[in-house]
Amino acid sequence: MNLQENIHRIKEMMGIDNTRHTFDIQKLVDDNIIFVTKPGDGQGGIAEPNWDGDCSVITLDNLTDEEIELNPWRLKAIKHPLPNCIPFVQDGQSEWSDEKYHQVISSIKRAGGDIKDYIMNLQEQTNRIKQMMGVINENKVVDIIQEMGLYDAIRYFGGYDNLTKIMGDYVLSNDDMIWFIMDVVKHLSDKYNDDGVSVWDLDMTPIRLGEPDEELQQIEWFNPDFVTIDVYDGKDYSRHKGSFTERYEDLDDNTLDEVFLCMVDALENNK
Repeated sequence: MNLQENIHRIKEMMGIDNTRHTFDIQKLVDDNIIFVTKPGDGQGGIAEPNWDGDCSVITLDNLTDEEIELNPWRLKAIKHPLPNCIPFVQDGQSEWSDEKYHQVISSIKRAGGDIKDYIMNLQEQTNRIKQMMGVINENKVVDIIQEMGLYDAIRYFGGYDNLTKIMGDYVLSNDDMIWFIMDVVKHLSDKYNDDGVSVWDLDMTPIRLGEPDEELQQIEWFNPDFVTIDVYDGKDYSRHKGSFTERYEDLDDNTLDEVFLCMVDALENNK
């Protein structure tokens, strides 16, 4: 799934209208296409804001002679900009009425601009959604993990550490970890043009299964569906006795945790 599709899916889960463009409000303000100002007082004048984000969004379409005749307070309002309110307008534009949304489009054209120059690009949208994710309910983050899968969620949020900071008390299930491991191994297998990947490819230490006694068992090879466990015996476990495979779902919890963390590191180091 590409970045644009992921953004659409996250917007849907966050209740943001996917049929609309996401405008760069700061750029619209800088080019005098819209004005973020003190709010109207409902009596033909302007008022002081009553809360963070309390402001008016006035477009060029709102400043025609006909509109000013009906609402002369707008000329006064545009002389009292509220730059601190711009981030609130940026995040709240999905709640605009259809009329306001189309006023912005019409105002861009009125100014001789091109709409595409005022639409946030994919990276800007990604960064903005990440910022918004910091203030939404952690359950929404869990929904995104379950919808996108852990592999895409970790990549989307810029790493496992970033994701864990916003997922609250949610505990990853074995299924979450297994699907993630399988996705990472598939990605790495494609990278190395092989049917799997070894710890040597990843410059990592083999994962030991328990404490060695008469023989040493350790994971050295990862396939998308299973691991290969190599067995060593003899002096200092120097003789390779053989190997066997085991599916991820059959690994004990401690070993699965180790494989999972190994793949987290592998993903971070093989982007």
